[in-house]
Amino acid sequence: MKFAGRQLPFFLTFRPSFRTLSLIVLLPFIFWVLNSLTQNNQLYILDLQNLIQLSQNQSDWFSFEDKLGGDKIEPEMPSVDKSPKKNETELVNELEPQMPNLPVLYWQENKHKQMKKNESCARYPDIYDLRFNKYWQVMESSNGTYNLYAAYLDVRELNPLGPTVRILSMIDRLEPWYQDTHCQLWFSEDTEPVFSKVEDVHLVWQTWWANYAHGLFQPFLLACPLPETHKDKVPTSVSLVEQPCNYATNNLKVIYDKPEPAEKKKFAVCVKFLHGPHMDNSVRMAEWIELLHALGADKIFLYDLGVHPNVTKVLDHYVSKGVVDVTSYSLPGYQPNLPLLDNMYLVNRDYFNRQNEIIPLNDCFYRNMYKYDYFALQDIDEVIMPIKHNGWADMMKEVINASLSENAEMRSSWVFRNVYFLDNMLDMQGHGNFSDIPPYMHMMQHVYRSYNYTNPGDYIKCFHNAERVLLLHNHYPLGCLPYGACFAYDVDLSVGHLQHYRTECTPDLVPICHKYREIIVKDTAIWKWKERVIQGTSDSLRQLGFFDSNKNSMFIN
Repeated sequence: MKFAGRQLPFFLTFRPSFRTLSLIVLLPFIFWVLNSLTQNNQLYILDLQNLIQLSQNQSDWFSFEDKLGGDKIEPEMPSVDKSPKKNETELVNELEPQMPNLPVLYWQENKHKQMKKNESCARYPDIYDLRFNKYWQVMESSNGTYNLYAAYLDVRELNPLGPTVRILSMIDRLEPWYQDTHCQLWFSEDTEPVFSKVEDVHLVWQTWWANYAHGLFQPFLLACPLPETHKDKVPTSVSLVEQPCNYATNNLKVIYDKPEPAEKKKFAVCVKFLHGPHMDNSVRMAEWIELLHALGADKIFLYDLGVHPNVTKVLDHYVSKGVVDVTSYSLPGYQPNLPLLDNMYLVNRDYFNRQNEIIPLNDCFYRNMYKYDYFALQDIDEVIMPIKHNGWADMMKEVINASLSENAEMRSSWVFRNVYFLDNMLDMQGHGNFSDIPPYMHMMQHVYRSYNYTNPGDYIKCFHNAERVLLLHNHYPLGCLPYGACFAYDVDLSVGHLQHYRTECTPDLVPICHKYREIIVKDTAIWKWKERVIQGTSDSLRQLGFFDSNKNSMFIN
């Protein structure tokens, strides 16, 4: 093309096609997109690198393959128990101390044997066929429900039945002896059971007390004498059945723990079950244990229905020192078995409480009857206190001599009268705390008591003769060997009494409790053991962290 005789430049004469024109228009946009992607990718890589670095600095809780460097970041894993799976023998050995009334070791050793009288009679029960209610086993009979707790072999010389297996139970009938029952006795060397009819059925309660009615669980002690052919043998387990050939739904270990005579000790203390998971009486518990041990208690046996964590801490401490033994416990039958509900139930159903406590008190005695000469049944707010002696051993020498000089027959029990050391008696004297005694030492501080004792026979506590008592109530024996009657001796008040530490009189005496506040006297007999008990209590509490409030807000300062 020419313009005024001149030829125009190419770029002015070029006529692009539509496709070319489109490319020219899109090309800048393409360059812009590529530039944006490049910048974003760099930002993405930077962000990813930052995220990886952050995870490494904090906890490396995930695994990620770095695209840039190729290094693998190892994850942090939670800690779990990777112990090897336990076999049945290991499980049985672990279960045995948790269920001391269950012959689980005997079952495990013999479960593959033909243990029975014959094909249709008295087969040894499989542990998985037993009827449990936690620590209890159950037999349903045509005359009520038997809740069975434990079985013991009684070979005491005064036992008129001879060697006898005794079974502690709660039965929802008043007169279960109207229906025959039998014991299937199993011995370690035999594959067949030996049968024994239940000969004695002892109600461990008084019929004129409250709660004596059909349908309510009553405490009983059953007795199955060993047959003549086996009087010198020790049964391993026992099942209670209605008819001898019945397939049993229960199987109790027969407890027989008789030490050598030289190993027998003097004093055991049995305590009814503890309950109240919200009540922290741990410091007073420590003082009480230290005092009883100082007085001569060789061991204190307690039963746990659910207590405050601080109480458990204290009890575990004294278990480790060999001073205390604690048994986990549960209520039988339809009664509750949650710690808080247990406490509410027992506080609001007083006579159910009193009937239920019969079982652990008698279990404590029968489980240990060959190990100790004397048993005292005391609550954790009570102490049998020698007035002029250096401990229980010296006091009981004088008490026994005095009782024998009065009557040559050995007593079943020695009785100590009850006197109140009420909480406000110290304040009533306008004295305040004693400066040389830590304020947390309740019994050592409270040395003012009522001048008036409760009536003879009321609220008493005893030392019981292990060779003679048969049935025990919290306050006195209900039956003794050989023929049921008990022969007790009232200890002179100048020798010893029961010191009872309470906020108020027992409920039955609240209307006349003013009588016990009319005359108050100072009684410092307990101070004979003051230094030892203060030192022992304080050392234990300090060791357990009770003086360090930063460790646990539940601790008492």
